[in-house]
Amino acid sequence: MSSTIKPLTENNLSIDDLAAKSDEALDKAYGYGRSKPGNTFGWQANVMSATYAKKLIDAGVTDIEKISDAIHKGWNVTAEKFVKDPDQFDDTKKLRDDGKLEAKLTQREKLMKINYSSLPEDEKEKDRVVARALLKAVKGISEGIDKAKADYYDKLGQTPVHNMSKDEKFKHSTAGGDYALLLRKNNERVPGVDIMSRWSMGFLSAFKNEWGAPNREIDQAMAAVVKQSRVSEAGPFSYGQKAPRKGTVAYNAAQSRKAIDKQPAIEPLDQMVGNATIMPDYEAIAAKHLKDSKSALSTPAQKDYAKKMHKRAIEASKMTDGAAAKKHYMGITESETASIWKKAVK
Repeated sequence: MSSTIKPLTENNLSIDDLAAKSDEALDKAYGYGRSKPGNTFGWQANVMSATYAKKLIDAGVTDIEKISDAIHKGWNVTAEKFVKDPDQFDDTKKLRDDGKLEAKLTQREKLMKINYSSLPEDEKEKDRVVARALLKAVKGISEGIDKAKADYYDKLGQTPVHNMSKDEKFKHSTAGGDYALLLRKNNERVPGVDIMSRWSMGFLSAFKNEWGAPNREIDQAMAAVVKQSRVSEAGPFSYGQKAPRKGTVAYNAAQSRKAIDKQPAIEPLDQMVGNATIMPDYEAIAAKHLKDSKSALSTPAQKDYAKKMHKRAIEASKMTDGAAAKKHYMGITESETASIWKKAVK
């Protein structure tokens, strides 16, 4: 079943070349590891997805969602073959020996019955990752934003937050979400780890939340920012840790972390249905805070903050007055919000 016929694209790339591009893009985004040409499920799925995508791209289609749909259909063809006869693939024996065959059969059978439009967002993003890579490889098209705008957001993300006002900090972190939304709207991938790891934690956290789909590079950048924020001036031969000198990298990192810990809650936006305004989903917001409170990437102060905001979001979800719920969640003052909550709950 190994692909031996290599039809060329207009850029003299064979289907196998495009399959390799798919494999490279997925590994970079999710850390799956690289597969080699051969009769494994992963490689054959890449080949079939590239074949389906190429037909659309050659016909002049550049819409990422349409190409992603074709990629999913190509994957489905391979999945159907696997479910019908798993032993036709060379890597099935290893799955069986490792006791993972039944789980893979169940997983692939489930996904192959779902249309692209009905896939969970994280599964859609995997197809989009491949679609962007193939469109760029075949047509040289990257529908990303211009460099000036990317540079603007990159510099904004690097702006120190410790001297900002409360309102400025809120706008700064919100800009991170705006950047992620802009990239996704224009079918662009996330910036590199080296770029994102220079951003403030508030900016990067908002970027991650708006991006939505799991992304290894974002997680690596967040880990790097957390690590940097814990830098101290204690050298390898010093005993204990000294407070960093004012103006040093360590001092600025410490100030940034203090500012991040004091950042206000990200204000939930009202949602519109027709001409009516409905309350935000505070239960979903609470779940996000609960996740942050248990994250290994959060500092102790950030975990305490997340726990407090989790409690506020739960309480806001029980309130019937949208304005009062918003004020309570945002925390006007502890005494004021306690009073509001008691009056607003049914």
